[in-house]
Amino acid sequence: MPWPVRAISIVKWAALALATYIIVSIAFTGFYEKWHLREDNAEYSIARVFDGTVIRPVAYRKLLPDLVDATARLVPERVEAEFHRKSSARDFSFRQQVPLTVSGERRYATRYYLMVAAVFATAIAAFAGFFALGRAVGVAPVPAYAAATMALLAVPLIETKGGYYYDFSEFALFCAFLAAATSRRFYLALLPLALIGEWNKETFIAFIPCAWPLLRETVGGRRAAAVLAGCGAVALGVFTVIRARVDHIPDPRGSVGERLADHWHWLTTPARLFENDISYGVPTPPGVAVLLGLLLAGLIAATWRDLSSPWRQSVLIAAAVNAPLFLLFCAAGELRNLSMLIPAVVVALALLMRGLVNRSAPPVFAT
Repeated sequence: MPWPVRAISIVKWAALALATYIIVSIAFTGFYEKWHLREDNAEYSIARVFDGTVIRPVAYRKLLPDLVDATARLVPERVEAEFHRKSSARDFSFRQQVPLTVSGERRYATRYYLMVAAVFATAIAAFAGFFALGRAVGVAPVPAYAAATMALLAVPLIETKGGYYYDFSEFALFCAFLAAATSRRFYLALLPLALIGEWNKETFIAFIPCAWPLLRETVGGRRAAAVLAGCGAVALGVFTVIRARVDHIPDPRGSVGERLADHWHWLTTPARLFENDISYGVPTPPGVAVLLGLLLAGLIAATWRDLSSPWRQSVLIAAAVNAPLFLLFCAAGELRNLSMLIPAVVVALALLMRGLVNRSAPPVFAT
């Protein structure tokens, strides 16, 4: 390849990388400015996450805390001392990144920065997962990239009642799991993805059946059943190990009946149903959770006929699994807890973007 052509190619890829970095940075900033790392919450404090005393179910979500803890142990003493000195100084430009509740503890300052970096890395992984899922349904790179952009920027919007350090990684792993299920080359990656997914959040094991229609189409029923059974066994093993680590920690959530009552109260109380929210520093319309839920459901419905039968079955399985989990175990109005349907939204966005790109393409006249 002549060097001018190679130079142009390098510039194009560099511009694409810069654009992706900007997109991810905007989405991450939207999350961080809205929720930080929940260090102001007594139950979900990041300091308690580092200590291993955070309440369940957050205590189950060990992927990033374990990785951060392992990395922090490799940080030299002098570097950790410098982190603590700067985070405790009166230099506002530096201190604003480490909240007072964390910077006062020397061992927390380093871990806080590492956790911020880890969450940013998972935001990059989420973008890659969204893009890979768009490509998995046969969408060209440009509309798949546009769909990944829209989906990532929407993450802070759906974090209506809470945002957590494991959100981006959960979305990334869900999308990567389904994308791998459509590939004859990479379908065995489902096994390590199941391990990492369960390590990230205990509900991943319930998501595994969503890959069944796709994997059956890819490799046949017997092999698909064997692989997904292996995924389930791996996930169950991971959960068992983590459960043993946190079993002594209390779970302050109410009973299933109390959760259902709270959801009913939320749905029938206008003051709660039409609460305001702030995302990207801008107040959202009243009832943003309801509006977004209806919009996303309408988006899936509008592109339903463009989905193949395996993808439709996968979406229906995700809805059948996620809906009862949402009603029985999740906080009312917390839209991010419909996370198993995020891949369906990403696929719908990719199909929508493909239609828009094809519609806006210049006509080609036969000669």
